[in-house]
Amino acid sequence: LTVSKKLGHAVVRSRVKSILSEGLRQTEKAHNVKKGYLIVLVARQSCIVAKSTDIAKDIEKAFYVLKLIED
Repeated sequence: LTVSKKLGHAVVRSRVKSILSEGLRQTEKAHNVKKGYLIVLVARQSCIVAKSTDIAKDIEKAFYVLKLIED
């Protein structure tokens, strides 16, 4: 998980990292995500006000496009 200093101070970056990691955790819990891949999540400005459920939906959509979710 990477969060640039452009997003804000340490408190903001820490919150965004927490939201991203929770969104990833929710996606991995709900779906069978393929193992053995290095996944890099880069936070953007919209992550500052997003909820973890919104992030989880975006991650899920991206994983389906990348075929990282096994059916």
